[in-house]
Amino acid sequence: SITGAEALLRWDHPEKGPISPSQFVPLAEEIGLISDIGEWSLELIGGQLNRIRDEKDRPLNISINISQSQFNVRLVEYLKELKEKNLIPIENLTLELTENILLQSNDTNMHLINSLKSMGVSLSIDDFGTGFSSLSYLTRLPLDQLKVDRSFVLNLNDEKSSGNIISAIIAMTSSLDLELVCEGVENKHQCEFLGSKGAKLIQGYLFSEPVSGERLLQMLKPGFYLDQLAQLKLNKRLS
Repeated sequence: SITGAEALLRWDHPEKGPISPSQFVPLAEEIGLISDIGEWSLELIGGQLNRIRDEKDRPLNISINISQSQFNVRLVEYLKELKEKNLIPIENLTLELTENILLQSNDTNMHLINSLKSMGVSLSIDDFGTGFSSLSYLTRLPLDQLKVDRSFVLNLNDEKSSGNIISAIIAMTSSLDLELVCEGVENKHQCEFLGSKGAKLIQGYLFSEPVSGERLLQMLKPGFYLDQLAQLKLNKRLS
């Protein structure tokens, strides 16, 4: 079943057509608009989460990427405002942070992290394994989730080392009582390998490409993926 979704920014320009986030996000950061876009996105996510709760009567977590330039007091205050106005069920929101943010464990960042946790926001490390990974912050910070970078999953077919790394990360997160999401799952082999190693949460094109909010509501029907899952050889239950 679907236990969560990731909110992705897509810009379909009326004249230029689809514009990649890799183009407009750095530009938005450069000219100082990224926080405005982030706040607009959070309000949209809140509306979607409230609609899911009302129409489907079930919890669903939605995660959103937070860049280093967005991680500030303004973000915390805006989330507090949305929560107080009941515009977002904060307990169903996950913020995906980069390892660079977590490695800068100064007083300001620690205060922001603790403020978010006290509100009920879940915190995830995005693209784990590609930055300057430090095991120290995994035990020192109040984290909830790791997301294994998709590059390790994509290389499962060709590189034995990628499989060994993922197996080690799965074992480590289990011992630390952290939730683990494996990104970039695109084929049956990758899914079955991850399931055999104990992975329980996967994300990728094998089950869904990015979809609209309306399509997500349809996919939340009970048993939506049962036929597809029946074709996979899984030793562990996947969500």
